[in-house]
Amino acid sequence: MEAATPTHPDKLVHSESADTTVELDNQNDYIDRDEDISSYSLEERHLFLKLTRYLVPWMFVMYFFCYIDRANLSSALVMNKETGHSLKQMVLSDQDVSIGLGLFYLGYVIFEIPSNWVLTKVRPSLWFARIMVSWGIVLGCFALISKSWHFFLLRFLLGATEAGLFPGMSYYMTLWFKRRETSTAYSGWYIGLPLAGMVSGILGAVIGNMDGIGNLRGWQWNFLLPAIPTILIGIAAYFILPDEPSPTSSSLRYRFLSTEEHKMAESRMATRKAQLLSATHNAHSLRTLWRSISDWKVIFFAIVYLPGLVASTSLAYYLPLFVSGLGFSSVLSQIMAAAGWIYAAIHMVIAGRISDKFGSRSLPLVVNMILASIGFLGMGLGGNLWVLRYVAAFLALGGTKSVTAICMPWTSNNFVAQFAPGAIAAVTTLGNIGNIVTSFTIFSAWAADAQRNYEYSCVVVAGLMWLSILSTVFLRVFFIRENGKPKGAKTAEAVERYII
Repeated sequence: MEAATPTHPDKLVHSESADTTVELDNQNDYIDRDEDISSYSLEERHLFLKLTRYLVPWMFVMYFFCYIDRANLSSALVMNKETGHSLKQMVLSDQDVSIGLGLFYLGYVIFEIPSNWVLTKVRPSLWFARIMVSWGIVLGCFALISKSWHFFLLRFLLGATEAGLFPGMSYYMTLWFKRRETSTAYSGWYIGLPLAGMVSGILGAVIGNMDGIGNLRGWQWNFLLPAIPTILIGIAAYFILPDEPSPTSSSLRYRFLSTEEHKMAESRMATRKAQLLSATHNAHSLRTLWRSISDWKVIFFAIVYLPGLVASTSLAYYLPLFVSGLGFSSVLSQIMAAAGWIYAAIHMVIAGRISDKFGSRSLPLVVNMILASIGFLGMGLGGNLWVLRYVAAFLALGGTKSVTAICMPWTSNNFVAQFAPGAIAAVTTLGNIGNIVTSFTIFSAWAADAQRNYEYSCVVVAGLMWLSILSTVFLRVFFIRENGKPKGAKTAEAVERYII
C-alpha cells in the first residue's frame, strides 16, 4: 500500500520505524476489498494457506500442552480411585480442589495484562518460550505435592506462569492474518483445547497403570510426563517460531517463506503495522494500554466471553468426575470423557469456518450459546437418564468450545490494531475473574451439589450463557448502527469497519 499524501493530517497514522504513512480514509477500502478470502489472487491464497499450515500448528502445539497441563488435574483427581491412590483421596479434599482452582485464576488474572504488555515490547518467540519453560517446570513440581498448601502454591504459580499465553497468541495471529481470516486460524489452533481434553482422558487411563512404578503414584506420573515436552517445545519456539513478516531476514525461523512471499505478507499487513507503530497511540505505550482496557466495549465483550469460559473450565476440570458420577469406573469415565472432546473439536472447526465464510461472529456465537445452554440443562436435569445426561455433555462441549473460539477473533476484529493487545488481555482477565468466583461457589465448592453429581451447578452455567446472548445481541445492534454511519461520523476506534 503506497504512502498517502498528507493532505488530511488529522486522519493520518505515522510509523516511527519506517517512512510509512497510512491515511485512515483509505484504510476501509484496503481492508474491505481484500479481506474476503474467496476474492484473493492465486498468490495470496497460496500465501494464506502456507501461513496457516506453518504458524497454526505452532499455536496448536503450545495451546495443546497448555490444556494438557490443566486438564490432567481432572484425571489425577479420579485416577486409581478404586485402590485409594487418587490425588483427591491421598492429599486433597473437595474444598482444597476448589481453592486450588481459584488460586490458579488469581495468578492468571494478576499477571495477564502485564504479560501481554511485555509481549508487545519483546520478540513473541522469546516470550512464548519463557511462558512454556516456566510453566513446564511448575507442572513437574506437582509430583512433589504431599500437603494441601503445596497444591495451593503451585496452582497460583501455574496461573502466573501461564498468564499471557492465550491473549498473546490471539495478538500474534493479528501480526500475520487479516481480520476475516482470524476465525479459521483461531479454530485451527484452538482445537488443541478439546483434543487436549481427549488426550488427557486417554493418557489418564494409560498412566493410571503406572501406579507404583519408581515408587510414584499414577497421579504423580500424570504431572511429570507432560512437563518434559512442554519445556522442550518452549526451547524450540525460541529458536524456530517466526516473530513477524521479515523479507530481509535469513534466519532459520523465516525460511518457510520465500523473499517474495515475505514481501507480500508484509504488504498485506502494512495498514495494521502502521497502526501498531502509530506515533500518537503506539501499541507499546502504557497510555495505549490504558485506553484499551478502559474502552466500554471491553466490558460487553467480557460478558460475552465470561460464561463461555466458566462453562469451558467447568467441563475441563469436572467432566471425568461427572461421567464417573453416572456410575462408571475411573478408566471408563476418562475414555468416555475423551469421546466428548473429539466431538467438541469437530464442532468447533465447523463453527469457525462458517463464521469466516459468512463474515459473521455474533450469529454463530448466539447459536452455539443456545446449544451450550441446552446441553448444560440436560446435564443438570436429566435425572437418572444417564444416556441423556451424557449426550447433553457433548452438546455443552461443542457449543462452549465454539463460543470461546469465536469470541476472541470477534474482540480483536473490532479494535484498531494498537488497541487490540490490551483489549484482548482485559477481556480474558475479566473472564478469569469470573472463573475465580465460580471456583468458590459452584461444582466442588457447592458440597451439597457435588453429592448430586453437580446437577444444580450445570443449571447455573446454563443460565449464565444467556448473559452472553444478551451482550452479543447488544454489540451486534451497536456495530450494525455504527457501520451505517458516514465515515466522518465515526470515532477513531471505528475507522475500520466493525465485524458483526
